[in-house]
Amino acid sequence: MKIQEFISIAEEFYGNDKQANEQNSDLWFIKYYAGTALDYYYKKLEVAKYGLTQVELLSIIMMIGKAFNTIQVPAFNPNRVNAVTLILINALDSALIKIPKTNEKLLYRYENDYEYETIRNIGQHVTIKGYFTTSIDYLYEAKYIKWVITPLDFKLTKAHEIYRVYNHGPGAAYPELQIEFERGSTFEVTAIEESESIRIIHISEIKELT
Repeated sequence: MKIQEFISIAEEFYGNDKQANEQNSDLWFIKYYAGTALDYYYKKLEVAKYGLTQVELLSIIMMIGKAFNTIQVPAFNPNRVNAVTLILINALDSALIKIPKTNEKLLYRYENDYEYETIRNIGQHVTIKGYFTTSIDYLYEAKYIKWVITPLDFKLTKAHEIYRVYNHGPGAAYPELQIEFERGSTFEVTAIEESESIRIIHISEIKELT
């Protein structure tokens, strides 16, 4: 799907009035990142190499950028899916399959809220309903939870190196090389380190049960 076609669908769904186009609305984010996506689509060699469509590329850029909730909220909660976000979710699903899997041995993630406070037991299995965004960097300071993630090997992991397509890290105070796990990835808790200020949760990706 071409980006302009997708924007037309979004405008029809949300309306194209002043309120629908308010800053940080879903429609505003789509239009805001559309320009970047089109620029990368024609200039970034990896886009052609991996065979990404315009909307697949847009979904990656929105996910890496500040529009991640436009995709993640409905990805985690099917009741929040609509005609527009379904296109973005399907596009990101498709894009991840095309992008190379990671060969990294350890990945990291940082939480600044209590969303995963219920994870307390070694051996507990955790299935992430939406996408699980991680990084190869170990630079950030988490306020509540730090994840240390061991992916499966290259052939089996669901983790894909989306930074190869778009990376907003270079030149930033804290470079970031994002690696995205597909929806529904499952992990086993292997260790938990507790302190007064932070919990470090070690998890290992596990294969789907067949």
